[in-house]
Order: sequence, then structure tokens, then C-alpha cells
Amino acid sequence: MTYQNPVFIPGPTNMPVALRRAVDLPTMDHRSAAFADILQPALAGVKHVLKTETGEVFLFPSTG
Repeated sequence: MTYQNPVFIPGPTNMPVALRRAVDLPTMDHRSAAFADILQPALAGVKHVLKTETGEVFLFPSTG
């Protein structure tokens, strides 16, 4: 992992190159099949973290 000059103050931090490249990708349509392919395993992961097998997970994206 390569970083720029280290910053040792609160606030903006150095980001790995791979993360900067990922942020630069086009936004994915939330109605696309590709998004659904990513969302389902993510929801299963949330269920695992919350230790629920029968409950439903609802995500409410919002601003603020």
C-alpha cells in the first residue's frame, strides 16, 4: 500500500491507491442486476453481524 506524506492530525487521512481508484468508478444504478448481485450478499452479511436468521434487514439510504 502506498501513501502520500503521512498526516498525523485529525481530519482528512491518507487513502490507499486501490480505494482512490474504487471511488473514481462510475455510480452503479440501484435498479440494475449488478447492484442486486452486490446487495444480496451484503444483506446476508448484515444478518450475520446482527445474529438474526429469521428477521429481515431493511436499508434506508438518506442524506444528512
